Amino acid sequence: MQISEKYNEIIVSEFSTSSVKQKYIASYNGRRFEINESVFILIDILKNSVVLSEVTTKYYEKTGVSYTEDQIKEIINKYIYPIINVTSKKISKSFIFSREIVSAKVLDMISRPLKILFRKVVIISILVLFTACELYFFTNTSFELKFTMINFNSFIVILILLFISSFIHELGHASACKYLNINQDGIGVGLYLIFPVLYTNVSNIWNLSRNKRLLVNIAGVYFQFIFLIITIIIFIFTQNNLLKYLIHIININILVTLNPFFRFDGYWIVSDILGVPNLRDRSKELLVYSYNKIFKRRMMKQPYLLQINNKYRIALVIYTIIVNLFFMFFLFYAFPLFCYNFFRHYPTLINSVISDLAIGVVPSFTFIQPLLIQTLFLILFISIISKFIFVSISKIITKKNESYNTIQRRKQS
Repeated sequence: MQISEKYNEIIVSEFSTSSVKQKYIASYNGRRFEINESVFILIDILKNSVVLSEVTTKYYEKTGVSYTEDQIKEIINKYIYPIINVTSKKISKSFIFSREIVSAKVLDMISRPLKILFRKVVIISILVLFTACELYFFTNTSFELKFTMINFNSFIVILILLFISSFIHELGHASACKYLNINQDGIGVGLYLIFPVLYTNVSNIWNLSRNKRLLVNIAGVYFQFIFLIITIIIFIFTQNNLLKYLIHIININILVTLNPFFRFDGYWIVSDILGVPNLRDRSKELLVYSYNKIFKRRMMKQPYLLQINNKYRIALVIYTIIVNLFFMFFLFYAFPLFCYNFFRHYPTLINSVISDLAIGVVPSFTFIQPLLIQTLFLILFISIISKFIFVSISKIITKKNESYNTIQRRKQS
């Protein structure tokens, strides 16, 4: 059996995790896969072999483990074939629509002079100044926000400023990549569920150490700190209510971004701190393992929890408990409460707007604003449910196709 030349295109590098055993990243055609040392050795042998019989001999010489050609074929089909079975670079399905607005070349020019912001003395100075500005703002301004006093023009201005804040956030990620000499794509705009968002692809950081990945993932919020410092200083001198609202909104945005339960920056930050990739899947895996352990069911594989250093095991268990309590709170309390208030007030808002339109009066922004927000949440809910159904069906179809392809490859072998 001849060895495919595609194996030579697989690039393997060490993967920095908290696992007690060394992990590796296998990159092929823009996609990355976590592999163990045995698969890494096998890929290296495949790159330097012509026929399968040569692979079995070299693998025994390197590891002392003897496999037959059929066993090697099984390992290749299970662990290596999925890596090279990629026809094109994977496009994220998270976005309904996406388009690049700042090219990688332009972004490189913008981010190059910003590397100075990642020097230790600069980082400490900015964090101290940010803390001082935040303390001054929240101790000298009221928490009362009368959004009903915001007119349509003010609403548009806030949206524009939030867009600038989001752009600065993505610029932070890109600048951190530049500081660490990592290539990244440009900044794009996409439609995530129903929301327009900015994004930049920093997937090349998987080849970095955990500390460096952490720097890139936290850099977006770090740049928003700088934006907030400037905004708060301007507010101190102007006392502009629009800036007051903006500061509160950006602070809320930062807290949401640092939420470790959704796949925002906070999720990747916790993942890097714990050294556990695919954190959500690992937490689900832990629950399944615990369930099977309690009811003495068959366990197919060792959970990731038992593969990491002891000091991170407790943290992963705590994260798993907290994240599931959070989703239970959201599913069984927060969401039903939202539905109750939605069906209680939504018809009244619609009637108020329709009544104003019927008599030729422009509806008050006081009614339009909550109506728009609740309508967006309604569409969001429908989108999430639709996506969940679509993903579930896709997974079932994919598993059936993989099983069929595996059977066909075995027949061909």
